[in-house]
Amino acid sequence: MTLAVTLHSLLLLGQSKSKKRDLAFTVIAETNLKAPSSSKANFTYLTQELPINTSAFEYASCIYQNELIVVSKRKVGSIAKSKSTIVDQSDYKLIAFAQDQNNWSQGHLFEDAFMGKENHGGITFSKDETRVYFTKTSLENPQVYQLYTADKKNKFANHWQNEKALILANKKYSIEHPWISQSGKFLYFSSNMPGGYGGYDIYVSEIYKNGSLGKPINLGDNVNSIYDENYPTLNNSGTQVYFASNRTTGFGGFDLYSSYTSSGDYSKSVNLGPSINSKYDEVGYITTSDTTGYFSSNKNALSRNQNIYSFTLQH
Repeated sequence: MTLAVTLHSLLLLGQSKSKKRDLAFTVIAETNLKAPSSSKANFTYLTQELPINTSAFEYASCIYQNELIVVSKRKVGSIAKSKSTIVDQSDYKLIAFAQDQNNWSQGHLFEDAFMGKENHGGITFSKDETRVYFTKTSLENPQVYQLYTADKKNKFANHWQNEKALILANKKYSIEHPWISQSGKFLYFSSNMPGGYGGYDIYVSEIYKNGSLGKPINLGDNVNSIYDENYPTLNNSGTQVYFASNRTTGFGGFDLYSSYTSSGDYSKSVNLGPSINSKYDEVGYITTSDTTGYFSSNKNALSRNQNIYSFTLQH
């Protein structure tokens, strides 16, 4: 995961745009997905900044056991104090927040397999909470994120085990922001690996029973562009893919977009509009219901770092 989202295009716009015939567009089909009759954007969002925000960079990555898992640069205490101190924490780590009605708990380090001095990025869990995919850097190359997986015997087990790296591309390229489909059969992610349209593109791989992944398949030019597409997620029914892009047809910086998906096809993506996007960077659209969820933006004039917002879709 490239944490300074505004740097992607400066570093990667030199990549040439691939021809359509150079890419694989046949994505393995999800089951029981139906495309709507129209994918025209006509949305109104009510948004609110969360009280858990600080001046530090942070964005929401997923929901796990009713906690919001956040990638953050803030320093926090550890529940198991012997495992980590403020001094030995990495710059970017995972912090968990629980919500009780309108009150949020004080954040705590998301520990176990996700500790260490390496920078941690996006993370996603299977529906039965027995498998995890997550990203982290190495101490030798703190700017490039690689993908890892681990598992548990059951959702009530205390510790993740069998951690292993999943090599999908040369290690000089990043694998970022994994997201497991609702069926548990596919993993979406973003990467700047060669063969895409330019910058970061969104890909999908089949998940095998042992947790390993099939060959990455590019989602195609209805989703990807010569600019950067990142932070892929799906809605609760698995019929829409959401992502952030810094293409120049948006409102500025990274905007949030959606594309309908059915039987492995993707509709032309649409901007989610000015009630959620701004001239700054909006990323990380996560749904908690058909009309609610979270996203992150650096539009707060007092911070200008990514902070987390809730949203309610009006129509």
